[in-house]
Amino acid sequence: AINIAGNSPTTSLLFAGDDANTMNGLMLNATAASVAGTGTVQLEAIALPFGAKLGTVTWASATSAKATVSSSGLVTGVTAGSSVISATCNGFTASCTVTVT
Repeated sequence: AINIAGNSPTTSLLFAGDDANTMNGLMLNATAASVAGTGTVQLEAIALPFGAKLGTVTWASATSAKATVSSSGLVTGVTAGSSVISATCNGFTASCTVTVT
């Protein structure tokens, strides 16, 4: 299901096979973020469709020399550059590019 908000009341589109409790995708609360120095940014994994149950999320940093990520999605800058932070859950993956300045 996809929720669409516009000038009219929110509309929900239901696709064949959709079940509000079954996860069929994953997204993050940001696709790009930046931190200064050793600052932090909290990423959040969101199950799709919205409201579906999120299972255990595994976080990873493609370039941990630039930014690290904790098991809860807290990204910490290490040194200037960028890293792609990915979250994986139930076979789905979503990512965010984090730039450290």
